[in-house]
Amino acid sequence: RWVDYNARLSTVFQETRPVAEVAILGRTADHWSATGLERDPIHLQPGYLHRLWEPLSQLGIGSDYLHEAVLQSAEVENGLLKIGPMAYRLLIVADAVSLGPETADAIRRFAECGGKVVFVGHAPDRAPGLMNAVGNDGKVRDAIKAAMDAGAQVRGAPPEGVDSRELREWTGGVLGQVSFPRTLSVRSPHRALYALRHRAPDAYLIFLANTHREDAIKTRVDFPLGDSGLWRWNPETGERDPYEWAQDAGGFDIDLHPLESVLVVTGGKRKDMPGPKEPRQSPGTFRIATPWTVTFFPVNSDKSFELTLPSLEDFTTNGDPRVRTFAGTAIYRTTFDPGQSGFTSISLGRDNDFISEVELNGKKLDVIWYGSRPLELGDAL
Repeated sequence: RWVDYNARLSTVFQETRPVAEVAILGRTADHWSATGLERDPIHLQPGYLHRLWEPLSQLGIGSDYLHEAVLQSAEVENGLLKIGPMAYRLLIVADAVSLGPETADAIRRFAECGGKVVFVGHAPDRAPGLMNAVGNDGKVRDAIKAAMDAGAQVRGAPPEGVDSRELREWTGGVLGQVSFPRTLSVRSPHRALYALRHRAPDAYLIFLANTHREDAIKTRVDFPLGDSGLWRWNPETGERDPYEWAQDAGGFDIDLHPLESVLVVTGGKRKDMPGPKEPRQSPGTFRIATPWTVTFFPVNSDKSFELTLPSLEDFTTNGDPRVRTFAGTAIYRTTFDPGQSGFTSISLGRDNDFISEVELNGKKLDVIWYGSRPLELGDAL
């Protein structure tokens, strides 16, 4: 199931073009000068650098990390930094003291053509290396000053050890400082909700993933759909269906269970699509209180054993050492009377660590291989 899911998404992502509007440049030259090419300084300093993609994605914005050599070869046009098929509206330079003169000049050209540039911490003022150091330092200072005159700005760095929410607020402040245009925006950002946007010749694709193991996430995604219809491509099954939740010209709603993801694709005219589903209505929660008979099939033994457990419990807290250290397959059985409840689905709760196949009255409902999504009962109850 995981391989199929991954293969479908990988194919879609490889056959379409990512949309990333923010470019991030680290302080590689400074690391070389101070410590050489040591892994920890480059990957861990400054502490926020290699986390920046996360708050950007939580806000609905794609980003890429650039190397100076790539930046030097970029083209600039109408406020865009163009590198191959990619086009960036904002360049964030993270705590760099030194830049190559060619890099500083590329930043100048980008700023002067209307591009948005933010220097975090301070503006670079020197070049790396000792060859013609004075002259190269002067070139960097002149280019950065010209970029500042053209609108580039400096912003203080986030404090060390900043948490996810604080880093997202800091990142939002950077975007607001430069009046960054938001094409896609998550109305209520969450530290566990990530957005990825791709472009096909005739469609936009938006991948949203709730990475939280316990919390469902409901929010609105603002995106200029116009009169375009929406489809849900299910990477678990390969099926494509009209998008099921509310949508209009300015965006759409999402409702993701723990660890659930969705691939939303534009296409067709909205007026030709079926109407969205009503919001999920639940008759409440019926908790099964009857004991469970559990048959254990250990992975390292041909002998099974059976116990009665009063409730679904964590094996590691059980007093029986066979259960406390169990690995293998366990089959739970119980009988219960839901009464005249009107229930339409069943949930195993926060069962994120196991693959569970569920049957009710001898009818197979489904297999839960991630998260805690509910299973539709159909006519099994």
